Amino acid sequence: MLDILLLKKINNHSLVAIKFLLISFILIIFCASNLTSKEIKIIADKNTIEDLLRLDPNNIDFLFIYAKKKEELKEYKLSENIYKKIIFLKPNELRFYLDLARVQFLRFDYANSERNFLYVYKKTIPLNVKYNIRNYLKILSKNKSSKINYTVKLSQNDNINNGTYADSVRLFGVPFKINDNAKAKSSYELFTNINSFKNQNFLGQSINTGFDISYSDFKNKEYDRLKYGMNFGPEFLIKNKKIDLNYNFSQDKIGFDKVLNTNRLTLKTSQNINNSQISYIIGFEDKNYYNNKAYNTEGKFFELKSNIFIKNKFSLGAIYKYSLNKAVNDFYGNQKNYYELSSSFNLFKNLLLNLSTGIEKSDYDKYQPIFSKTRKDDLKFINLDIRNDKIFIGNYTPQISLTFRDNESNVSVYNTKSDNISLYLVKEFW
Repeated sequence: MLDILLLKKINNHSLVAIKFLLISFILIIFCASNLTSKEIKIIADKNTIEDLLRLDPNNIDFLFIYAKKKEELKEYKLSENIYKKIIFLKPNELRFYLDLARVQFLRFDYANSERNFLYVYKKTIPLNVKYNIRNYLKILSKNKSSKINYTVKLSQNDNINNGTYADSVRLFGVPFKINDNAKAKSSYELFTNINSFKNQNFLGQSINTGFDISYSDFKNKEYDRLKYGMNFGPEFLIKNKKIDLNYNFSQDKIGFDKVLNTNRLTLKTSQNINNSQISYIIGFEDKNYYNNKAYNTEGKFFELKSNIFIKNKFSLGAIYKYSLNKAVNDFYGNQKNYYELSSSFNLFKNLLLNLSTGIEKSDYDKYQPIFSKTRKDDLKFINLDIRNDKIFIGNYTPQISLTFRDNESNVSVYNTKSDNISLYLVKEFW
């Protein structure tokens, strides 16, 4: 009898304990629904966000934390679907359109990403948010699936033929006067260019195609130059990375005379990280000259491009390229290291300033007895572009560009300078 009473007592205590736990759990859930986003995130960090969503599947705060969690795990497609649900539940919250656009950017869905960024950009929003959106739009503009650009440039260049300013050169230690044809020539240039690229689906495979045609008209007609080319290749998306295999052919002409054929094959891997993009490129390039086959080269190269920092009114990027070029005549074979640092500033009243500077160091393959040394060059440059996205001449966006180039060589005849000032008029058709 005592055992039965004791068992009943224990059962009563168990029921009380169970009721207490249930009430405590309900209170925890109630409190959780009233916590701030920061407090909720602590719970989500403990992997309970899925449980909370099962209890309240339309809670905006829970959904937002879950989307961020999937984003951190690089499950961008799932994160995108969650943001779309949030927007369906709360269509007037611009913040979530930005989150959706950013995830679409990370998935290389550039068309939808641009559309959502522009939707927010056209609203009344703080200036710092506008500047951040602009930084994304600049990257997106370069990666549109279809695009045609038309450019007209009027410029003045003090060295169109990359000639020397030296009066003489020492050959085998003996000074010789430089031929006038090898001297630097200055000229105005009227430059026109049209280029296009398109990403299309062919038998289930994404294919990139494009063409580029440009013509330079100088006051001295013997320097007029025509260049045209085409490119094509497949594009793949693998584990949040975009991989492009591309073949490019181009030809240079002066008048009706062929000067140069260039064949290039590249493999490019691109990865989006937050609002930056990193690209790795390896490639092979053959150059065949019609006027001097001794210049013909077979080359291979590696290139790394990155947006290091993008924030509000300022962005910073860098390029490094290494190339190894073997020539028919070893005197012209070389290896090059190229470094470039570029920055962009959004100034007052939609004024945009781009500044880039860098150096290309060239080490040539073979000792040249004619100059009594092995040639080494350091080509330094500074480029400044200024434009205002709200100013148009007709339907064209004007841009002023200044370029300063200075090549320092241990062979004096290759010491050259080239300064250029240009007015560009650029038109994007789509």
